Amino acid sequence: MQRCISSYPVRLLALLLLAAICLPGKSGLALQNPPAAGRRAAQQPAVPDSEAVARWKELTRQRRVLQKELSNLLSNIPLGVPDPNDNQLEQIEQTRVQLNALKIETLAAAAEAYIESPETNFLMSRDALMHLRVLMGEDDGISGFNPILAHEFAERMIAAGSKTPQFIHVALRASIASQDFAKAREHLAQMEALGVQTNKPFLDRLDVLTKSWQRELEFRERDLALELPLVRIETDLGPITIELFEDDAPNTVNSFVSLVESGFYNNQEFFNVQAGFLAMSGCPLGNGTGNCGYSIPEETKLPTAREHVAGSLTTYHLQNQPTSSLFSLVLQPIPERNGEFTVFGRVIEGLDVLYSFPAFSPTDRMIRKQTVKITSASMLRKRPHEYKPAQMTLLDSAPATPAPPVPVDSKEATTPPTGDGGG
Repeated sequence: MQRCISSYPVRLLALLLLAAICLPGKSGLALQNPPAAGRRAAQQPAVPDSEAVARWKELTRQRRVLQKELSNLLSNIPLGVPDPNDNQLEQIEQTRVQLNALKIETLAAAAEAYIESPETNFLMSRDALMHLRVLMGEDDGISGFNPILAHEFAERMIAAGSKTPQFIHVALRASIASQDFAKAREHLAQMEALGVQTNKPFLDRLDVLTKSWQRELEFRERDLALELPLVRIETDLGPITIELFEDDAPNTVNSFVSLVESGFYNNQEFFNVQAGFLAMSGCPLGNGTGNCGYSIPEETKLPTAREHVAGSLTTYHLQNQPTSSLFSLVLQPIPERNGEFTVFGRVIEGLDVLYSFPAFSPTDRMIRKQTVKITSASMLRKRPHEYKPAQMTLLDSAPATPAPPVPVDSKEATTPPTGDGGG
């Protein structure tokens, strides 16, 4: 009897809770009976995806199928087999290429879908951001660099209503890489409006870049009245036309023109391409250790020495190596290299070709045979005098057998400063 009496309050409480759940009313527990309007809304059919969103979803599905196919191909190679048969390797490589192309297409579709419906799907937002990073050369699996297109996409995303700081950050870095510093400061203001503070070193660097670009524009205005030499570099990805700064780096230009006219650069390869940073060539050994038989001094201390901006043609050498025939093409402003390497030209046509270079290291070139080739280099215009370096030092002849590939020095191997606007 005592047990029945003591259990009565418990049963009563249970009945009260059940009534609260089942009966409509003002109680917060009445979740099982939504209002009639809510029931009608729940019964309405889902809004169909837009064409852009549907396309992204379909490409995502295809990408997953192809990824599974690649995984199956890789799993069919037994562990410990040193040399899989050629057919297996060829099929795997073909699938990788297809998957890479599909990834690029999927990410681009995500960007377009995001612009149409911003911040409505987490995975779509993730892919849209990845598309911007691919265009900034930040995806190890996808080559290419196009800060102008990255900035265009980022601006469209912001205009569509995106408040995601990552998109504004990419727009900031892309505008710096494409040397639109007025836009860069607009994006800084947008980030600060979202509460993202910018560190002082970054602001100081932006000031340096802005002043450097203004100085370069003044030089270009001066150059319009000069008949500067022009060289055309034909690559297997397209032609690049370069204006040479004979008045600002005369000895370096004399050496470069003499090598061009001797055919020295014909059939050479770019031995190292760092996405969004540098493309290096001019080594007869193909690894950065060769030379043309002589060295020349740098001309970085001359009063009109030019600075490293996007499209610059500069001297290049590995650490503790002399300046000789090696050169680099710069993909975005790098003030840290000013005073170290001579800037002696700039790309005036074919910057898009330079942007399209796949990224690879000297080791990639030797092992995977990945490279970009200079089919020919020729002068389009030059002044009426002999081009021969006035200052030079003879070097030992380049060895007949290429030395093993060596990495670029640690300073060059690091990721270039890209203007991290974070606090």
